[in-house]
Parts: sequence; structure tokens; C-alpha cells
Amino acid sequence: MKLVRSAPTASQVKAMRPTGKRMKPRAFGDGLYLAFNPQSLVWTFRYLSPVTHKRATTTIGKPPAMSLADARREAFRLRDLVLAKRDPAIERADQRAADRETFQAVSLKWDEARALLGKVTDKTRKTAMRRLELYVWPTIGSRPIQSLQRRDLLPVLDNVIKGCTLEGYDRRTTTDRVRQILKQVFDYAIDEEILSEGSNPAARLRKYYAPREQRHFAAVTAPAEIGALMRAIDDYRGRFTTCMALRLQPLVMLRPGELRGAEWTEIELDGDAPTWRIPGERMKIKEHGEHVIPLSRQAVAILRELRAVNRGQYVFPAQRGATKGVTLSDGALNKALDNLGYDGKNSPKPKHRSHGFRSTALTHLNRLVADGGQSFNAECVELQLAHNEKTSTRSAYQRDALLPQRRVMMQVWADELDRMRALSPLDEPAGAATSRREDDDTTTTTERGAA
Repeated sequence: MKLVRSAPTASQVKAMRPTGKRMKPRAFGDGLYLAFNPQSLVWTFRYLSPVTHKRATTTIGKPPAMSLADARREAFRLRDLVLAKRDPAIERADQRAADRETFQAVSLKWDEARALLGKVTDKTRKTAMRRLELYVWPTIGSRPIQSLQRRDLLPVLDNVIKGCTLEGYDRRTTTDRVRQILKQVFDYAIDEEILSEGSNPAARLRKYYAPREQRHFAAVTAPAEIGALMRAIDDYRGRFTTCMALRLQPLVMLRPGELRGAEWTEIELDGDAPTWRIPGERMKIKEHGEHVIPLSRQAVAILRELRAVNRGQYVFPAQRGATKGVTLSDGALNKALDNLGYDGKNSPKPKHRSHGFRSTALTHLNRLVADGGQSFNAECVELQLAHNEKTSTRSAYQRDALLPQRRVMMQVWADELDRMRALSPLDEPAGAATSRREDDDTTTTTERGAA
């Protein structure tokens, strides 16, 4: 390597100190210079930019922290960049910008993007952000997202297993949901070109932190037990709004969150075909669009009773939220069922959850379809439950085409509930009691999101 003869030696550079005034830079060859500023000495690299075709200078470091040998190595590296038609100053600016893209900053942008798309509820978003705050940000939140690798995520998930306290979920389920959030944040970074394609370190973590097997919400399905549950609900002496919501839910076959968010503008009680139309954005599967519930005579009676005492925005306002835009809490219906002894713990009664009314209806209506003589079929049952169909175009057609049959079905179901109310355990058909679901009500992320 050719050196400039007047270049100081390594020991001379080490002994140099600022003189309090600016001096002419000393050249060390190959674009490396030592700049003398009034208060400091700075290693710089001078080059002809392959991008702007102008002379440029970039800072390398400062002696004595950076020795002459280290400065030469860095100058050689920058020179190789220039030879590869890359501008060192632009590369450094890009790297600094990438360093500012911490995992926490990117996850906040991810949350904003989800809010704009409107495909998840505010509750789901808040839960995800709470998990990030509790389990992820303390460990990797301040680190540049580009620097994170798979090995950096394993301690995060280990911490969830050791310290899960959120919402009473079991540790295994919460760990898997945190893993899903991590994957979605990295996917967002790839979509925004913060990360390169195929560089998601959370993509292959599932085999290490898989959720336990999905189970259904607990539900009674034996006719005599359904009747006993209906009688218990009729006799319940809780708060008026909770009582009415508990009486209405079996009749409309909705998920608890879809029921609790009901607004009077969605419901038409007058005329020959009373109907409840829920906008798609309030449904669990938003892509299906508006969901239509034909209302039985029994459902109309309950809603008229509610309307007589409540003319606010929501059908089921919270106790102190009738004028504040607050609905019945997400735990109110299950708490009422617990009070009735359907918690599956210290009571001879079977376990039943508010979401389980859907399984109750599904099981009984399919039984009626199998027995024959009905004007509706199993497809009507699935459409009324707003389950996820794979062919959305065909499903949209079916939802309209089968509405008359579904109206008949909803009235048949309401009448069946009245019939089962009158049953005693002795009236139950042989073998029917064995149809009761004994499943735990632990679910996957998708089911919980709609509750």
C-alpha cells in the first residue's frame, strides 16, 4: 500500500490532541484523512460519489478510540462500497433510519394500520397491544427490528410461559397468541419493505409453541337440560338489561359480542317480517357483510319490552353507560350463568357458557332436520350461525335466497325452546342426556376475538 510520506505514525496519532483551532487535514492515503477540529480529531473518508458524481466526505470515527489500523480497515471497506457503485454516506443514512425502526415503533405502526383497515375490533387491538406491552417490548422493544433473529424471540416466549398473568388465559394459549402477534408485526415490516421478503424470524416458531387442541364452548344440548336452563333464566333476578340479554340470546343464535353491541337502528320490529340487520363490521367474519336475523314472535316481545324502558343508542347499555355509549360488559352473561349454577364447579348442573347457546341451537336444529318434515335444511342453520364458508360469492347469494326458510326456522326454534321449557327430566327421550357437551370453553384466537 502506498503511503503519503508525511503521514504520522500510529504512535504519533495516539499522542495527538486538539489544539483549540482548526488545522489542515492530514492525508493517510486511499481516501483516509485525519481532520483537526478545534475540540476534537476525526477520521474521515473522502471519495467521488458513484451516485451524485460529486466529491463527498463521510466520518469514520475518532482517535484514540479508533486506532490508525482500524481507521485504515474502515477506509478500505468504504472504498470497496464505492467500487461497487454504492455511496457510503447514503448507506449510512439508510442504516441509521433502519436503526430508528425499533420493534416497538414498527408494532405501533402495525396497530395503526389495523385500525385503518377496520378488520379487527378495538377490543382485539387493545388486547394485542397489552400483550406487547407486558411480554414483548420490555425485552426487544428498543432493538432495531432488522437486527432481530429467531433466537432473540425465544426468550420472549419463555417469559410469557413463566409470567403469564393476562386475562386469566392459560400460559400455553397466551404464548401462542403472542407468537401470532410477533409474526404479524414482522409480516407488516416485510409488506412495508422495512425487512426483506422471507425474513420473518417468527414464521417457524409454531412447532415449539403450538396451542393446545381447540375445544368448543361448553353447552347443554339435551332437551330436558335445555328446558331447565330456560326456566332458570326466566327466574333469574339480576339486573334488567342482563336478564333480557340472557333471555334473547338463545332466540337469535348470535355470538355474545354481536349481541351486546346491538343498536336500535339495526332492528325493525314493525310489519309482518320483523328483522335485525347487523352491519358486517360488527360481525366476527366481516367479509360476509350484513348478517340478517329473522325475529321470532318471542324475540320481538323481549325487544319491545326493552324498547319501552330504553331509547338510547344501545339495546343493552351498561348500568352507568346508557348515555355514554357503553354496552353490557363482555363477562356479564357468563357471570349471570355462573350465578345460576352453570359454571361447572360447585353445582350438579352442567356447565354452559353464553357462547354455547349457538351449539345448543346447532345441535337441536340439526336433529330436527335429520328427523325430516322441516322446510329448512342444515345449510339454513349454518348460514344463520354466520359460520365461515369458503365460497363467499355463493354464500352471499344463499344468505338472501334462503331467508324465507330461515324465518320459518327461527320461529320453529323459538317454539321448540318453549316446548322444552315445559319438559321435566322424566320427559327426556332415552339417550338424549348423553348429547351434552362436556368440553372446556378454552378456544383459539379466532373464537375469542368474536366473544
